[in-house]
Amino acid sequence: MRSDLLPMIGAIALPHLGGIVGARFYPATTPWYDGLKKSRLVPPNWVFPIAWTSLYTGMGYASYLVWKSGGGLAGDARIPLLLYGSQLLLNWAWTPIFFGAHNVKGSLIDMALLVPTAASCALAFNKINSTAGLIMAPYVVWLLFASYLNLRILQLNGDDKDAKAKK
Repeated sequence: MRSDLLPMIGAIALPHLGGIVGARFYPATTPWYDGLKKSRLVPPNWVFPIAWTSLYTGMGYASYLVWKSGGGLAGDARIPLLLYGSQLLLNWAWTPIFFGAHNVKGSLIDMALLVPTAASCALAFNKINSTAGLIMAPYVVWLLFASYLNLRILQLNGDDKDAKAKK
């Protein structure tokens, strides 16, 4: 039992690393973001850290379950874990694209790649461990919602990343 504890903790910590780095270097509360026109469905800012902490923890634990059930990178888990790594990199890329570069269109393109990659990952996880697949489902749903919010920001504000946000 103890021999599994360290890999589980590492798997859970991994997705949080990108989230922590992104939040540290690209904060969400900036005059640029605050000045953007947004959908009425945008949750209050305090919801995002709670949602992402929950989602990252679930994703990490799901990856651990797949790693353990599928025999690691040398076993049946290889492709699901490669999909996991790919979607994780796309996830981590969104914050510097959106909040760092103020590139709303670029961040939407990132989401257009991220959503199907994450959905494919969830389906691949499900084939190895059904619990892991189920754990990934809320993440995919959240990404669909986040994609909608990103799209609405683009529609309401245009693609001029260097222009002042319109109130």
